[in-house]
Amino acid sequence: MCKVYNPVGSLTEIKTHLQRHDINEFNSTRQLLDFQKKYPFLKQEIVANHTKIIQTEIEDLNKEIPHLKELAETKKSEIEELLSTERKQIDAEINSLAQQNSNLFNRVTNYIKTLRLKRKLASITTTFEKR
Repeated sequence: MCKVYNPVGSLTEIKTHLQRHDINEFNSTRQLLDFQKKYPFLKQEIVANHTKIIQTEIEDLNKEIPHLKELAETKKSEIEELLSTERKQIDAEINSLAQQNSNLFNRVTNYIKTLRLKRKLASITTTFEKR
């Protein structure tokens, strides 16, 4: 336990300390003492206000979650459909290249094109879940 000597001096020291830190709402020691008395109530009021703000934000976010889930599902289905059509298109290209049998040069170029398309198809298949 400590003993306070010269309480007015310590209050003015607090006031000058506050002014050094740009807290200028206290013009007298009376205002400082009033703030000291009201501090628990003010603290409780601030906590209550912020609790209300947080509660309303939680409610707003809970209302928004179903909409965002629905939006994510529609985007997911659109991307899945797009990737499926791209897969089918590549498969069709591979099949058409496999059916073309002409001279040796065309077979070699078709083989290279088929390899490139198969690599692209494998890439689409492996990155399907990531997309």
